[in-house]
Amino acid sequence: MILEVKDLKKYFPVKRGLMRLNAGYVKAVDGVTFSIGEGETVGLVGESGSGKTTVGKCIVRLLNPTGGSILFDNTDIAGLRPKGLKTYRKKMQIVFQDPFSSLNPRMTISDIVGEGLAIMGESGREKRVSELLETVGLSARDGSRYPHEFSGGQRQRIGIARALAVGPSFIVCDEPVSALDVSIQAQIINLLEELQAKFSFSYLFVAHDLSVVRHIADRILVMYVGKVMEEAPTEELFANPLHPYTKALFSSIPSLDPANRRGLSPIPGEPPSPVEPPPGCRFASRCPHATAQCAEGDIEFIEVSKNHKVRCVLYR
Repeated sequence: MILEVKDLKKYFPVKRGLMRLNAGYVKAVDGVTFSIGEGETVGLVGESGSGKTTVGKCIVRLLNPTGGSILFDNTDIAGLRPKGLKTYRKKMQIVFQDPFSSLNPRMTISDIVGEGLAIMGESGREKRVSELLETVGLSARDGSRYPHEFSGGQRQRIGIARALAVGPSFIVCDEPVSALDVSIQAQIINLLEELQAKFSFSYLFVAHDLSVVRHIADRILVMYVGKVMEEAPTEELFANPLHPYTKALFSSIPSLDPANRRGLSPIPGEPPSPVEPPPGCRFASRCPHATAQCAEGDIEFIEVSKNHKVRCVLYR
């Protein structure tokens, strides 16, 4: 395994009053465990606010975890200081969701893509940047231009080139296509697959759209209010979703196939507050199958079949 995340937690303090005293914590990520193999793509899906982006940012240490461990190449990087992290910055990179705000408008494309190389003290930067731009479907001549001169899809290609610059073995893709037109989304997903085949790195692909993740992920984690509710290989999850929350997500996906077309069923209710999450299952207040057992203690994450895990009392 290239990455093993164990019991990862990220709590954000809640400040209130004139004295800005600590009044509790937002438990954005509350005990997440998973692993990613070499050359594997793992999808992390869930509604907005489920904590999936926070997981990705903790892994690449843009956020400092509150607890748990992040084993990368068998080294726990969760508590490393900035100096110790520099080695791992070359190995772990991130592609951000918004291609408009993630690029510095005052820098040329050449400077943006080559910034990581400059920080790492790499030589031959100009040649490397030209090669990267060609690799992601742009022209070496584009290096002298600025971000505002490009479309959203082109900007995301620039963001991908920036992530590739230092030669990572693992990349977090934080909803890399959600801000793009549908016609452009397929191009970016195809590009990511081509790059993975060429360079053999691993992805954590964060998204809220299951239909997008299906095309790129080998395995999918379904996250809800800070916890992973279900984990399975992609085709297994689509063929046999077990957790009521996963089923609810599937029922909200529109289908263009007349044979599979069904009425959309929005998930009723609102997610519980991550500041004071309820005991037991966090989906219980919205679940049509909820029983008294659902509010009793922490629900165990169990394996119900090979590589298929679920956090639900229905499968105890």
